[in-house]
Amino acid sequence: MTKPAQNPSVKTAFNSEHIDSATLHLDGARGLLMLLQNTLEPSAEQLSPPKAVGIMATVQSLIDWTHTDLEKDSQINGHDWTDLLLWLNGITGALYVLHGGYNGLYDLPNNRIQIAAIHSLQAVISEALAYVNNYG
Repeated sequence: MTKPAQNPSVKTAFNSEHIDSATLHLDGARGLLMLLQNTLEPSAEQLSPPKAVGIMATVQSLIDWTHTDLEKDSQINGHDWTDLLLWLNGITGALYVLHGGYNGLYDLPNNRIQIAAIHSLQAVISEALAYVNNYG
């Protein structure tokens, strides 16, 4: 039995795959930040710095993948994500500083400030999700 020939000129019916992917990445990043925030509470079992850095690195990867997905969507579907990409760059910068704090490159703020920073990043990600979902 032979396989039918693939027609490269036929476009897929779904053109929002990049938006869907970006939404999943943002939701995952928000969830990981919530997990990290919970570990900073005084009554929580503390994470070791390498584990906290690992969570932040994963969040950073998810934000980077979101950025890439939205750039691809912009190229393919013409959506303007300029404002949202700036928000993602801000998240990247904040994560970079927190990451550096856990690695001893910068002074790490106290738990309350870390919790506030991570909570704020979650809020920005929630707004980004709402923004993306307007196109979905």
